Amino acid sequence: MDFELSDEQRLLKDSAARYVRERCSFESWRRWRSEGRQPADELWSDMAEMGWLALPFAAADGGLDGGPLETMLLMEALGHGLLAEPYLQSVVQAGEVLRGSPRGPWRSARIAELIEGRSRLGFACDELTARYSRDLVRSTAERAGDGWCESPRVLRRLQLLRRWSYEQVEQVLT
Repeated sequence: MDFELSDEQRLLKDSAARYVRERCSFESWRRWRSEGRQPADELWSDMAEMGWLALPFAAADGGLDGGPLETMLLMEALGHGLLAEPYLQSVVQAGEVLRGSPRGPWRSARIAELIEGRSRLGFACDELTARYSRDLVRSTAERAGDGWCESPRVLRRLQLLRRWSYEQVEQVLT
């Protein structure tokens, strides 16, 4: 059994580590904050340009046919920097749901939007008050124009989570 990385895997690992070191350091974060910038769109576009958003998708879907090892190598590199982009939630988790969806125009369009960096997907599977029990999830999604958004109750809870400590949130939600 060969545990050595292939040339492509080493290239992925090294280029991701270099990118994170150069673009996602604490100093970069401080500079963005002082300039009042949110680098999310810029970084997400970079990730699409480098093919990272296409990594786990099949070539037939416009992807790079990467597997779990390639995804792990990339995520390990991303974890070394201050990178708040939702790669795990959008590309890995929601991407897995898309890959398992019936083939058709809707599926193809969503995968293309994600791979090209034009969208970020959310996989709503857990809720703080549900304590990982799917039977207790109360979140809903509502039609909003051409898309969907979470119910106002959920959005209100998310705002509370951003401003309050865990203990304060726990008191309100229980």
